[in-house]
Amino acid sequence: MSKYDGLSISLFSALANGIKLLAGPITLLFISKNLNSEQIGFYYTFFSLVAMQQLAELGLGHTLKQFIAHAYKLESGTWISESKAKIKGYVSFGFKWFAVVAMFLILVVAPAGWLYYSDYTGSVNWLSPWLMLIGVSALVTSLIPIQILLDATQNQKRVYQAQSVSALINSAAIWVLISLGAGLYTIPLALIASNTVFYVLLSSLVRPFYQALLDVKVSANLLSIFKELWPLLSRVSIVWAVGFLFWNGFNLIAFKIYDANFAGKVIFTIALARAGFGLAESFFSSQITVISYKIAQGHIQQAQLYAKKYQLIALLILVLGYSAFCILTQLWPSFFLVQKTVDLEYTISIFLFFITVLCLVTQNNFIRCFKAEPFVWVSIFQGIMVPLTFFLSNALSINGYLYPCVLIMVMSIIASRIISQKFLANRSTTSVSN
Repeated sequence: MSKYDGLSISLFSALANGIKLLAGPITLLFISKNLNSEQIGFYYTFFSLVAMQQLAELGLGHTLKQFIAHAYKLESGTWISESKAKIKGYVSFGFKWFAVVAMFLILVVAPAGWLYYSDYTGSVNWLSPWLMLIGVSALVTSLIPIQILLDATQNQKRVYQAQSVSALINSAAIWVLISLGAGLYTIPLALIASNTVFYVLLSSLVRPFYQALLDVKVSANLLSIFKELWPLLSRVSIVWAVGFLFWNGFNLIAFKIYDANFAGKVIFTIALARAGFGLAESFFSSQITVISYKIAQGHIQQAQLYAKKYQLIALLILVLGYSAFCILTQLWPSFFLVQKTVDLEYTISIFLFFITVLCLVTQNNFIRCFKAEPFVWVSIFQGIMVPLTFFLSNALSINGYLYPCVLIMVMSIIASRIISQKFLANRSTTSVSN
């Protein structure tokens, strides 16, 4: 993997996220112009409810990506048979697991949405779009193992290229469909359009893998594969479940503790900050399989330096982006994007929170590339304490903005740093003794 390839992977990953980030404000304009307040409420709660699929997925995608990346072996440029057999077993397990997640959407999330909206007495037709969204989401979920396979076998550049085009199609589809009066049907229809384009663009990559694995015999059964994955999956799943609360807690709590107008500004500012975080973090996350591959080859010090470089790149991009926005709020306070956000002091606290989140995520994800998850208790701590601290600081009228949450994140970073150092020291000791 050359320096150019690593950078190009990051750039295409950032491009996909950048399209979403840049398209976000435009999408807000289309939504506010073409949907009434009740429809807007349904529009965003649809996304929150569908996100419940994370509770069923439990981080298998991350776990599979790690195992496939470590199992991918080439000799003289040829994919070896043993590697094919292991990877086919992982992929087969992934298809079955995500089929169960798809059924979870249909059998659990769909009825949950119906119950959630059952007391609604207005005129918005929500049931048909909701059921359509569930069906489309279930189909898209069942195809996730294809993307995992391609990403984990050193095809990240093509995957992120396809994601970039797909993100553009998704945004354009939303704008057109909302303008044409599609209303709540916009979400599932845009999902169909963007994912169709995504998998068409990757089809030329999928066919060779299908042919290469078609006649490969897998000796391991599903139970043995599950047992192999379980040590990492069991720990990742806890982190994944707690993460659902961590990432959704602010929005859910803000709606309860603030008036509707101010809650909307808080949620929008958090969404803006999170979009910037996602863009910056993509520069590191796009290198996960590269880092895992270097570790699997025994080049741990090289992997550390490689990871550190992209951690610093991600942090620099995030700080510059947040700084630019803060300057914008002072130079152009009448700009529509600025008017939808909270005041500068509250905004800075939100930005600082996501800077600490980036530091923690990139630090911990490097260790996770060793197929290890030593941060379970740290994740449980932050997943519970961050939303709880946010709620209590407001319920007790402590005007601390997100600074109490920043303190929780700093504590988590320190604890994770200690755990990381012990983990690497133990690996070094083990390597020397062997």
